[in-house]
Amino acid sequence: MSIKFKLALAIDALLLLALLLFGTIAYTAQEALLLGQAAESRENTVQSLANVTEESVSAEDDAMLMTYTAGLKRIIKELDTAYVSDGKYILAHTDRSLAPRQLPLSSQGAPVRTHSSRLLVREELRPEAEAGVSFSRKRVLVRGRPYDVVVGYSDKAVAGNVRRALDHTAVALMKAGALALLAGTLLAFWIAGRMTRPIRALLAAFSATGEGDLNRAMGDTGRRDEVGALNREFNRMVSRLRELDELKKDFVSSVTHELKSPLGAIESYLELMEYEVAQAAKAPASWPARLPKFLENISFVKQNSGRLLGFITSLLDAAKIEKGKFEVSRKPAAIEPLIESVVRLFREKARGAGVELKTEIQARLPRALLDQDRMLQVLTNLIANALKFTPEGGTITVAASLVRDGSAARGEARPVDISGRRALRVVVEDTGPGIPREDLGKLFQKFYQAPGSRAGTIGPKGTGLGLYIVRSIVEAHGGRAFAESYGKGSRFGFELPV
Repeated sequence: MSIKFKLALAIDALLLLALLLFGTIAYTAQEALLLGQAAESRENTVQSLANVTEESVSAEDDAMLMTYTAGLKRIIKELDTAYVSDGKYILAHTDRSLAPRQLPLSSQGAPVRTHSSRLLVREELRPEAEAGVSFSRKRVLVRGRPYDVVVGYSDKAVAGNVRRALDHTAVALMKAGALALLAGTLLAFWIAGRMTRPIRALLAAFSATGEGDLNRAMGDTGRRDEVGALNREFNRMVSRLRELDELKKDFVSSVTHELKSPLGAIESYLELMEYEVAQAAKAPASWPARLPKFLENISFVKQNSGRLLGFITSLLDAAKIEKGKFEVSRKPAAIEPLIESVVRLFREKARGAGVELKTEIQARLPRALLDQDRMLQVLTNLIANALKFTPEGGTITVAASLVRDGSAARGEARPVDISGRRALRVVVEDTGPGIPREDLGKLFQKFYQAPGSRAGTIGPKGTGLGLYIVRSIVEAHGGRAFAESYGKGSRFGFELPV
């Protein structure tokens, strides 16, 4: 069952409940109103009879009173009994045979009952009066003499009138309710359709996205409710998926390049070496002259195989990190020898690229718990990155110092709270083109490379795994990695608790 249908049914159910409640209230109110009108009619009748009594007694015209009283039953259908008495005689009665009569009396030997202070006389148990009678009484003074005016309405007749009126009301309410329910159902389906339209659009967009269409985005509806929030979250998700798709494409391209380049170079050098060996076999005397070139080719093969091994190692490390199996073995060690070792490794390469590589290490730095092999990997990645993006004539500075404030600036990776303690901070600063501020926080994500931010790089493009591995190693040591850039140049570093 669709959400639209469920929503329409829910609205219909609420509407039906509201109609039933309204109908019950209207029916009850109508019943109370009709009963009130019957009581008011009885009071009006007794008042009218009292007025006639005053006029007839004042005019000494008993016939007018008797005629008026006897005629009331023809005018008022609910009237059961009405009479006027002076306490001794019934002066007028709706039954002409009972007026005028002296009290008490018997009517042709039939049993009689007296009501209302023993002033009302009527025959016992008449079928039309079995439901009982409701009375209203009024005493009037004429020439100083009291007269009792009494009017009785048949409860059965009143109830019959009320029931007939209520039946008409019930029919009218049911007709109106049916029309309201029909209109409400149509309105409910319209409202449900309008409310679920963006959900259906989102469903279609999700389906298209699931089929691989990452260009499907929802327009801004301007809604500030849950549907609008879902809309915005979908657009954010699609944007992130597009970004990941681009990262995947870049990664595939980088992997292809990183694998193909060293393998192609190795193949070329091996072919060249094969050629040199073949020529030496034909002319053994030329071998001493060919040997230096042969050894140079072996060096190039070793260099490219090392590059290939480093790339595969990075992939394996990333896989271990993802599986939570990445481990470090920490022992107390000094950071200075590790920095000097990596700087010496890159110094010749930096000199060849026209880049100055220098160190600024604070004296007497404390030892820290380090996995020396992993920390060498961190320093190698950071210095290699700096060298890759620093142009000729630039400078790379590797600094190490002791700090007490564990605050790394913007671009830091997932924070680890080491504030309030001493920390060993190592920073690799270059004079390259810098990194856009919006990309700083993403640099430590897997496969991420700031698009077009550092054009003109020296050497291979890379896979986007280096900084991801740096962050993971540093965090495994209980520290944090960070990146800073202020328009020109960049600073990458890490802090370790000591």
